[in-house]
Amino acid sequence: MPVLAKRKAPRFGLVLSGGVSLGFTYVGAHRALWEAGYKPAAIGGCSVGAAMGALWAAGLTPDEIGDATSRTRWRRLISPFGGKLGLFSLRKLGNRVEELCGVKHMEELPVPLSIHATDLSTGEPVVLREGPLGKSVAASCAIPGVFAPVEVDGRTLVDGGVTQNLPVSILENHRALRFILAVDPIRRLELATKPRNPVTAVLQAFLIYLHTQSESMPRECKKPLIVATPETGGISVLNLKQMQRLDAMGYDEMQRVLEDHRSWFEKGPPRNWKRKAT
Repeated sequence: MPVLAKRKAPRFGLVLSGGVSLGFTYVGAHRALWEAGYKPAAIGGCSVGAAMGALWAAGLTPDEIGDATSRTRWRRLISPFGGKLGLFSLRKLGNRVEELCGVKHMEELPVPLSIHATDLSTGEPVVLREGPLGKSVAASCAIPGVFAPVEVDGRTLVDGGVTQNLPVSILENHRALRFILAVDPIRRLELATKPRNPVTAVLQAFLIYLHTQSESMPRECKKPLIVATPETGGISVLNLKQMQRLDAMGYDEMQRVLEDHRSWFEKGPPRNWKRKAT
């Protein structure tokens, strides 16, 4: 039986950033919240945060998500020949997300999901809240030059991290939310891997860009905000075989957040939240 959110507990939104394999920290974060009985009323995500956020919004348990992601391999998520604008296609990723979630459209998810992407033609940030789930997730994950852009509603979309990797303002239309809980594993990123080919060089350069912009993102949130930053030192962000370590890192960080901000989840944020939020 799923653990239900505690009665009368303040409604909160959850925002998950991008970060390739660092997204496995969200499995542990999910487990910590699940065990405590806290359930987000709305979820927003970018890139891998959109993919993991979709599974969370579909109602999958931490064990179900962990079991599905533990068998993840690149060949199951991408396929070659992405077309003129990308080396690879993320169609397999989109199909896999829909398969696990059991729905094909975002509006069918039990928990409202908002996905952040970028319009490659205009440079504008795009928020997707309805429409094809798989294509929306794939669009948010499509790192330019590596993965082919995805056409959604006539717009050519790529990775949301191009404009905002931690889209903390994405849930501001949900007025009933008392605060936002964001998880950003790329904040404490420590790169130590030398790229071995042009693709990994582009991916690593993109991750460096995401890391440098992560500090400024929380300033854009108008709601009370908590930012969880799992310790991810010593992790290769392109290696998908580190799920257990990342799961534990996400769990430990969310446990710390719950310990430090228990009153937020029980009573709501304090009046002086701007000084207390971390």
